[in-house]
Amino acid sequence: MRQVRIGEGQGQKQDNLFQVREEMWHKSLAGVYKELEGEPLMEVEGRPTVGMQRSLYTLQTGVLWAHFFDKLGFRVVLTRGTNSQIVSSGIESMTAETCFPIKISHGM
Repeated sequence: MRQVRIGEGQGQKQDNLFQVREEMWHKSLAGVYKELEGEPLMEVEGRPTVGMQRSLYTLQTGVLWAHFFDKLGFRVVLTRGTNSQIVSSGIESMTAETCFPIKISHGM
């Protein structure tokens, strides 16, 4: 196995795998969720809602749960993607030192 030092760039630029994952995630969830834009949503398109954070466990299993609740007649409402306001809110709300993903979760 060859070690590559930082700064050594050979060949073509590789895909941004975070972007690829995000695109796959959105494609898999197309039509089964609504994004939370402000006030909590109790009903979407005449269907009761189930709220989910777009962080931690949901990034791994959100597609499963969104389709599960969709088949049961619910509309999943997801929080928006992380932004500086959510990060600040999460950091300010924490009373103990935790990892960054947990701080984001508290901000949401």
